[in-house]
Amino acid sequence: MDLNGIKESMDPRYRYMPALVVGMKGDLPGSVSGYEKLRNIWQDRFRICAVSSNHPESIDPLNDAIWDHLDIIRIFTKVPGKPPEDKPVVLRGEATVGKVAERIHKSFLERFRFARVWGSARFDGQKVGLDYRLQDGDIVEIHLKR
Repeated sequence: MDLNGIKESMDPRYRYMPALVVGMKGDLPGSVSGYEKLRNIWQDRFRICAVSSNHPESIDPLNDAIWDHLDIIRIFTKVPGKPPEDKPVVLRGEATVGKVAERIHKSFLERFRFARVWGSARFDGQKVGLDYRLQDGDIVEIHLKR
């Protein structure tokens, strides 16, 4: 990094956003060599995905890359005795049961007893505390003190 790059990184007016390079038209002649050139130049700085609208299976890795790059996970909540909600709670970075409880309502942290987790837990419905780290797609059922 040169001196200007250092100045930019310390200037609050600059904000660096995560980027993803997407190589389109991966089914055309010469696209494989073009993709290799792109990778050789940029793979140290960016995640690179090659896609083709003629090959729908190439879209799945792109979807995965977008979710990973945004650093967000979806947690589904559940009321005891009912099925999980359709709409997830979306959190950035590391997600804990405490963050989910707080997102639902701040009073949930004060009244928290325990939670049950389906998905990443050792067994479905495992009792966990506020510090339990959740993973994308987990289902959380929060139990409160009365």
